[in-house]
Parts: sequence; C-alpha cells; structure tokens
Amino acid sequence: MLTVTARAMSPPLEYTSKSNAELLLLLDGSSPEALTHALTALEWHLIYYARYGQDGNPDAAQVANITAKAFLLLKNNGNTTIKLAATNLLYALDRLTDTTDQIEYCLTEKDPQVQVNALRALQDIFSRRHQEMPPAAVSVLVQLLHPRGDTEDDMQILWQAAAIAGNMGPQAKPMIPLLQILLRISANGSSFSEQEAHTYAYEALQKIDKDANTSPAKPLSVPQSHR
Repeated sequence: MLTVTARAMSPPLEYTSKSNAELLLLLDGSSPEALTHALTALEWHLIYYARYGQDGNPDAAQVANITAKAFLLLKNNGNTTIKLAATNLLYALDRLTDTTDQIEYCLTEKDPQVQVNALRALQDIFSRRHQEMPPAAVSVLVQLLHPRGDTEDDMQILWQAAAIAGNMGPQAKPMIPLLQILLRISANGSSFSEQEAHTYAYEALQKIDKDANTSPAKPLSVPQSHR
C-alpha cells in the first residue's frame, strides 16, 4: 500500500523529547530511520509550539539551519519517506520563514508521491495568503490527473490530485475534462482508492463549476480524516 504522506507518522518519544539543537545534529547522520524520526520530531515541535503557544520555537539561526538541512535531504537523499518528511518539515517552517521555493523544488521530482505531498502543502500556504497556486504547481497537478493505470497506487495519487483540484476553485477549470475522465473510470470501482477517486472527482467538479457534467456520478461519503 502506498504511503502518500508522512504526516501520519509519529516520532518515538526518545526523539520528541530531544531539543531542536539535538535533532539538528541528527540530520547530519546517515541512518534513514533516524533521519526520518528527527525530521518528523522537528515538525512536531513546530506544530506543538504553534498550537499551544509554548516557548521553544527555534531562533532565527536555527530556523535557517533547519531549513537548509531539510532542503539538502530533500534534494540529495533518494529515500521517498525522508523526502516526504523533509517536505512536511519545510511546510511547518513556512509560518516562521518563507519556504515555498524549497517546497516547489519537489515539483521537479519524478516520484508522484513527493509531488502530490508538495502540492497539498503549497495549496494550503497559498490559500492562507489568499493567492492562486503558481503556474508550475498547476502544470504538475494536470500531469498527476492523467490516468496512468488502475492499480491502488495510481488511484491514491489520482484521488489526492482531484481533492487538490477541487480546492482550487475556478483556477482548476482547465482540469475539468480530466476530472470527468476520472469520474468515469472510477465509477464501477470497488477498492477504497477507486471510491475515493470517484468521490473527489465528483466533488471537485461541483466546486469548480456546478454546471459541469458529472455523469456517471455516485458520490460516496469520505472519512473526515481525508478531508
């Protein structure tokens, strides 16, 4: 089963209890497991500080160092899980410094998991700024909406791409034909990802243009955890 996002990962307590400085040192290591845990623990620290207003945010020098090391891992490490964790950390850092350039780098990656994870982060960032998605992101999203096959992995990428398109509103109008194709090819699917693809394609069409053709449509309920 494909893991499209690293956000569901929970770092062990031995990592979350470490300081930012200690976690930064671990980013110089080579163990994939330790690197993933360190990246995810740093992300958790940032989320915790933001949510509960606790002291402990990294200072400006640490922010710059974390950003540089996360981006270096994103560019140079071939492990998909590490790339996802690095992207998620850069996304969490964006409230302290602008990391959109680093996240946009993910769009040049060949792995669709990395691309769709970056698109979700970018969409949230630009939505908070009340800005449209950059042209490069739109172009990659169009590519991801092209059906590549009917495996579970393919469908997981498609339903997440459809969800992103639906949240873009009128900017996603050029994607309507692709969403209509996705609606058709997933109409009789029985797997979880096929049902998700059908649901999100239908909902995206309704959000983008309520007059768009949504036949055949059989909207299904989507778990709140995926919205």
